[in-house]
Amino acid sequence: MASATGRDGQASGLGLRLELAQGPGGPRVRLHAGPADLAPGLRLATLVAEPVGEDRPRSTAALREGSWRALEARLEVSAEALEGAAQALCGVTIGTWPIGHVSVDAAGESVVLTLAGPRDDGWPALAQIELGVAVEAGEIAVRARRVWATGPLAPSATAVWQAAARGLSRGREGAVRLDGATLRLSPEWLVRRAFRAAGAVPPRTRGLQVARVRGEGRGLRVVLADVAQGTGSEGHAREGMSERTCMKGHVFKDMSDGPEDPLAELRAALRAGDRAAALTALSYAPAPTHPGARRLTRALAQVQAELLRFHDRAGAAAAVRAWLAAAPDDPEAWWRVIVAQARAGEPEGVVRGLAALERVPGPPAVRQRRRVARALVEAEQLGAGGRARAVLEDMSWSGGPAAQAEGWRALAIARAGDPQVAGEQVEAAVSAALDAGVRCERAWCEAAELHARVAAAGRRCGRDVAEAERAASEIVEAALRLAREERLTQLGSVIVGQIGRADRRRVRTELQTRAARSLDAGAMLALAEMVEETGERGRARALRQVAGFLLPGCRVEDENEPEACAASEGSPREAWGAGEEGGEPREAIRGCLRELVTATAGIRAARELTLLDLSEAMRMQAIVEPEVARLRAATGLRLPVRVGRGGPEGGVAIRNEREPAIVVYPAIERQAERERRFRLALAAELVRGGLAIVLDPAGASLHELLAALAWLGEPSQPPTLPGAQTIVRLWQKRGVSPEQFTPELRARLCGQLGSWRTDAASVTRLATLLRGDHCVAAARLAGAFDGALLAIGRDARLPAPVDEASARQVCATDEAQRLFRGAGLFFAAGDEHV
Repeated sequence: MASATGRDGQASGLGLRLELAQGPGGPRVRLHAGPADLAPGLRLATLVAEPVGEDRPRSTAALREGSWRALEARLEVSAEALEGAAQALCGVTIGTWPIGHVSVDAAGESVVLTLAGPRDDGWPALAQIELGVAVEAGEIAVRARRVWATGPLAPSATAVWQAAARGLSRGREGAVRLDGATLRLSPEWLVRRAFRAAGAVPPRTRGLQVARVRGEGRGLRVVLADVAQGTGSEGHAREGMSERTCMKGHVFKDMSDGPEDPLAELRAALRAGDRAAALTALSYAPAPTHPGARRLTRALAQVQAELLRFHDRAGAAAAVRAWLAAAPDDPEAWWRVIVAQARAGEPEGVVRGLAALERVPGPPAVRQRRRVARALVEAEQLGAGGRARAVLEDMSWSGGPAAQAEGWRALAIARAGDPQVAGEQVEAAVSAALDAGVRCERAWCEAAELHARVAAAGRRCGRDVAEAERAASEIVEAALRLAREERLTQLGSVIVGQIGRADRRRVRTELQTRAARSLDAGAMLALAEMVEETGERGRARALRQVAGFLLPGCRVEDENEPEACAASEGSPREAWGAGEEGGEPREAIRGCLRELVTATAGIRAARELTLLDLSEAMRMQAIVEPEVARLRAATGLRLPVRVGRGGPEGGVAIRNEREPAIVVYPAIERQAERERRFRLALAAELVRGGLAIVLDPAGASLHELLAALAWLGEPSQPPTLPGAQTIVRLWQKRGVSPEQFTPELRARLCGQLGSWRTDAASVTRLATLLRGDHCVAAARLAGAFDGALLAIGRDARLPAPVDEASARQVCATDEAQRLFRGAGLFFAAGDEHV
């Protein structure tokens, strides 16, 4: 075969060329064209034509000007071209439903036309038409094999297809015609148009008929041949070719009844408003498997979600999940998931949904609003202030007063949830939110609710702790400064100003911790001010006394303040003590000893005292008598006073006479009045506690007294110690018997004595604890915790508390710490955690 293509044979854009081939009747000239692009998505793969008449073309000019008759042509139509042709349906209405979007899906031998648009009568609307493409009478015949339509749309599948077919044929009457329910296409005109566009004389194509249509990839290949000529070009026999040829697998069956309509019952139920029937129709609907079926699956899931919404939460959630599986980038589905999580009270799920929604493609303004929505939830629900604040700081996204109010409200919460943000910035955002809320038509930012949300966000990130620590530090510094300047009356207003928005309860806890762990005098003064506001005047006075002890030279308490603790035995007392130390019970022992004060008095009393001169004795009597008189009134005991020579360094002792007496010695004159008051109160409390026999120099030991108490708990086991036997014998003479005590008290007594009498160390420990219990009672009775500390330091032979260091050394002793814990000075009962 020889080529006779000239210089301009390829310049036409159609790839025109002449070829000489040897045939049965001799050499034959053929015109060949292609491959060439006729239009976007439309390609002429090849065209073969023969000259008209007997003359054989001799020059290349015949390529453009000669007379030719087309024998065969092959066209390739891409999916883009099919979809472009289908765009004529945009704006067409099916019933009252306008088509807004058209797409074509072609895969192999299947072509599906998808029509989408707004909701139809409130229901998600989508129509998919499965097309059958065949060759009939030399034309391409297109019919609808199956129509899937959600939403009411039209009453039948035939009506949907006919409306779509009319829209496709409108304006294309020369190439497309509507024959009943069949679209008929004659594509040979495309060849003529392409030749004219290239400036060449088109070949005669009237004899070209569609011989075959085949699906290739996502497009179609159309073969046209001049069937009337019998045989075309060599290798393309057409004899016996069926006049009814189609794509493999799509041979038309009898379609007189119209296309299949799998969703007819669903549409009928939706039009009737029958929710149950619609759900039943959905359950029986076949699963779509054609190209583009994901769109239909999404629409069916949308319909199911609408039907179950507000009726079956779990079923609606499952439908939305199916919706998302079919359309992962559908923002409406993600909003449904987010709303479901919000209704279920799961803020973490809401944030996860908003994060996924933020990744969905969309315009920049839409994506910005999604980021803001996520930041709002993170700030208000999770307290993730750092991430949310970065988005919310830019207020350009908010417009009207309501949006401004919501933005400032969320920003205030976000700032509160970020511990790196200063409290002033949080307050500024709160004020801006409240100001913006005033301008709204409806109440948007209730002040109390906003402050509560801000406080909650602060607690989640630890801001409240940090602010409480800051406020406590500032309050402590102010208290110390005011104490040294003797202006403590201003401390209350200073505390109110420094706390600000900080949690008052946490500030108080921080002050308690500092006072207990660090013996901080400023913390004690501030704590005293705060507990006095709650009515605990005795505790406040004790805290000020300890703070004054730690600040020698600073006057922190009014000397003329009336005694708050001078009350009789039957008077109610403030319950601010922490009680005995946990794990070491001894209340039954104390109770029994207190009941046996009279029975134990006078047992094994000491010999006569070495008396002072009468004048010296009278002087000492005059010193202690006013305080002892108050103690008699408070305890109900006679408490005779004896004056002796020498004596202990503390200047006070006890004699277990028939009326237990307090013995004072000359050393008491050298003591401060507060220490003297405490020592006398301690003596009175020890007498009232039944321990005079143990403290008398000639009395019994604590081990003997405990052995005698054991007889009360278990009379069948008399004591073996001689001293205990003496005590029990005298008790019996004075009418004491175990039956005077309740079985419950005796049982507790046996248990406690059993644990304390195991060895000498346990008895020593009990003696220490009993003294500590009575020190607490004496400090309260005397209203002199500072006097107790002076006595503790003197008895421990520590340096006099003339400066803060020596005073802190006294307060750090075990006995002082036991006093603080036993009195519940820093922590109320049950609150101690240091």
